[in-house]
Amino acid sequence: MASNFTGRNLMSRALAVSFIITNFATFAMSSWYQNRKFEDLYSFKGADFPLSPSVPWSTKGVGVHFFGDLLESVKIVSTSGSPYIKASGTYLPFTYAVLRIFGSIDYPLLCLMFLISIAVGIAVVTQISYKLNTNIGRIDILIILLSWPMLSGIDRGNIQVFLLLLLVLAIVLFSMGHNVASAITIGLIGAMKGYPILFLLIFLGRSQWRKNIFTGLSTFAIATTVSLLTFTGGFMPNLRGFVRNFTASETAGYFPVAYNNSLNGLFESVVRLNLFGMGNFFDTVNNYQRPISIILILITIITCTMTTNMEVRLLLIACVLILTAPYSPAYMLGLLMAPAVGLYLVSRQRRSHTVLIVLVAVLLSPKVFPIANLGTPFDPLTPTLNSVLNPLILLTIFVSLVIFTLSRHPILKSRRTNTLNFLSNIDEH
Repeated sequence: MASNFTGRNLMSRALAVSFIITNFATFAMSSWYQNRKFEDLYSFKGADFPLSPSVPWSTKGVGVHFFGDLLESVKIVSTSGSPYIKASGTYLPFTYAVLRIFGSIDYPLLCLMFLISIAVGIAVVTQISYKLNTNIGRIDILIILLSWPMLSGIDRGNIQVFLLLLLVLAIVLFSMGHNVASAITIGLIGAMKGYPILFLLIFLGRSQWRKNIFTGLSTFAIATTVSLLTFTGGFMPNLRGFVRNFTASETAGYFPVAYNNSLNGLFESVVRLNLFGMGNFFDTVNNYQRPISIILILITIITCTMTTNMEVRLLLIACVLILTAPYSPAYMLGLLMAPAVGLYLVSRQRRSHTVLIVLVAVLLSPKVFPIANLGTPFDPLTPTLNSVLNPLILLTIFVSLVIFTLSRHPILKSRRTNTLNFLSNIDEH
């Protein structure tokens, strides 16, 4: 019991200490640049900045130049009967179907509703988690939920904040054996942004795992299909429009390197810094992002079939989703909240858990500190500690867990034993 309490204390304390230190450093860096606000080193300002074609400076009102992703998403879905046919929507249909309900609300009021709903969501998820498992401390869950990715998502007004709340709830439900409810929740968050559907891999090898994965996939398919049917223009034209818009956004090519936590961010940083003279090499490697991503996802699926360890599976899935995305801003790091909860719920803490807890705490803290062009006005295309260190940590965790899992698999263990026996027999002769 004592070791369990200590381990859980370590999770919340590591997150709190790392968060305080890195926020202080972020404030110091923003003061260093003087012309750069603190929040600009916290998350990237997209299409909502003043003088942007999306939001003219003449547009006035509370919240107009805040929560830009919310503004952009609601504008897309409210100005057209379809977010795909004549608009440039890239979210999945279920997200736009939900946002459409709020399309007629004045934006200042919508911003207020957005903030209130987040506060209520955090309180509800915290309370449900505690009710499901009284060993969970409310303060500990709050510390996980209020880490940098969540705050950055709120700052951007991104739908990801609700996805993260539901993801944490799904992991708590799964840990307590409520598999169907967990699968339905993962299916819904998959319908919101697609990639989280990979978290259904946590059910592999568990009791009734086929039923649970089918439930999650069915929830995803039903939510997506029904949403597409609600848009004007018909099912197939909207589906084709979504594929076209999504493909175009993936190949757009402009991603602010400073905030990017993916392999793309790492490769771009190495190219711009020309570290060890390897800029040209990594520029070439970056052209093979898609095959690299497919290989990493396949490795994740195979490795998940070889272990039933919940926190290992959660870490592998979160790491590969963040690394393989073309652009992984701060709120994408929020996927690490799932393994953070998994590590928190581990009953026996080992030394390896301690290392993983510290690394996850570092990843969930802001580090948008430029490592080039110091003393000059901050440029979002400048490599930062965030764009270099975070992908390296994610890769280290991923590779270590894959090697650890494979080395402990019975087949490889037996082969290693047979090899040692064969060599010993040779020595005897």
